[in-house]
Amino acid sequence: MLCLWQQHGDVHDAARQANGWVPVLVRRAYAGRVTTVTWSPDSGKLLSAGEDPAACVWTQTALDGKEAPVILPHCDTVVEAACWAPDSQRILTGSHDHLGRIWQASGDTWHLLADLRGHTAKITAADWAPSGDKVVTGGGDRTVRVWRAISGSRWEMMARLDGHTTVVSSVAWWPLGDWLASASCDARTIVWQPSRSHPQQWEATSLSLAAVTRRPGTRVGTGSPQRMRAQQGRAGGRGVR
Repeated sequence: MLCLWQQHGDVHDAARQANGWVPVLVRRAYAGRVTTVTWSPDSGKLLSAGEDPAACVWTQTALDGKEAPVILPHCDTVVEAACWAPDSQRILTGSHDHLGRIWQASGDTWHLLADLRGHTAKITAADWAPSGDKVVTGGGDRTVRVWRAISGSRWEMMARLDGHTTVVSSVAWWPLGDWLASASCDARTIVWQPSRSHPQQWEATSLSLAAVTRRPGTRVGTGSPQRMRAQQGRAGGRGVR
C-alpha cells in the first residue's frame, strides 16, 4: 500500500493518531510490502519499491488513478533499494538479483540505461552522488561498491570497499563532496574518502560512529567528515586495521 498524507491544522485525530495529518491518497500497486518511497528532486514524481520484483514511478496522473505507474523491473526478485539522480531524469535500483540498474527518462517513459554487475549477493542500499556522475551500492556480500559513468550508457565499478562483516544496510554520499558513509548490521558506520595518492582508491577514515550514540548524553556529530572523525576518536572508536 502507498499512502500520501497532508497536514490539516494541528488538531489531534485520536482515531488516526496523526496530530492533524490525514491520508489524502491510498494506492495499492504491490503484492508485497512497500519498503522505500522517495520524491524526485524536482518534486514532480514519486519512486517506490519493496518486495515486488520492480520499482514504480508515480506521476501526478498516476497518483490520481488515471494511469498506471511506470514499472522498472528486475528479475523476479525483491527490489530493496531505489533512489533518484540529482537531475530527476535517472533512477538507480538495487535488487536481490545482485544487479544494480540505472534507468533513464525519455518523455513519459523510462528505459534501462545500464546494468551494474559485481555484487555477489543481494543489493540492499544505494545512493547517487551529488555530482550526478557516480553512484554507490551496498549489499549482502558485505561490500560497498562505487560506480562511475564512462559515457551516457556505460558505467564501470571504480572501487570495492571492504570493511564490514555483515550486510551493508545503508549508504549515503556527503552532500558537499566525494565522501560517503556506509552502515551495516555489524553495528558499525564507516566514512570513506578517495585516497590522496591514488584517487581511484578509497580509504576508511572513521569506524564505529555508532559507538557515539551508545554513550548517555552524546550524539553523532554533524558537519564535516573531519569533525565526525574527531568526535569518533573521543568516543574511543578504533581505526580500520
